[in-house]
Amino acid sequence: MLRQFGAEFTHVQSKLDSLLNAGQYADAAHLLHQLKGVAGNVGAQALSEAAHTLELELELQKTGLTPVTLPEFRAALAQALASVSRLGAGRTGTVLPPERERLTLLCRCLRDQLDNNDLVPVELLEELQSLLAGTPQAILYQELQQQVEQLNYTQALCLLTQLAAEADIALWETT
Repeated sequence: MLRQFGAEFTHVQSKLDSLLNAGQYADAAHLLHQLKGVAGNVGAQALSEAAHTLELELELQKTGLTPVTLPEFRAALAQALASVSRLGAGRTGTVLPPERERLTLLCRCLRDQLDNNDLVPVELLEELQSLLAGTPQAILYQELQQQVEQLNYTQALCLLTQLAAEADIALWETT
């Protein structure tokens, strides 16, 4: 989950800066609200609190002034992302197939199926298996497939999240 957090929020600062420069304070506050929740879920409390403070400031922002708490937010974000990036140091063998975009799409489709407790199409599982063949994630995929076949969607979703993190795939789109 931490690696996935790092992958999904690596560019949040540039997105935030673009929104602020365009005067889109409501959109910037929404982005910070999302980040606050996810950061809290992965234990990045300082970042969660900094995002919350900046979010509140932006909700009150009516002018083009630079938010007062922006430097604290940037520092907390940099610290959290640096901590997460150290988790990946020394990892080897996580080469993805060239069909990375397709793999991301399929993982997100599977996530949606599992989240909604919908039956998972066999074709989806077969294509995922094909894309993951020969990768380090293939073994983890086998466990995931067993959980899906047993209709244990909660465990399957946990395994899918782990698989996505190991493959550096973002299961959720960032805005």
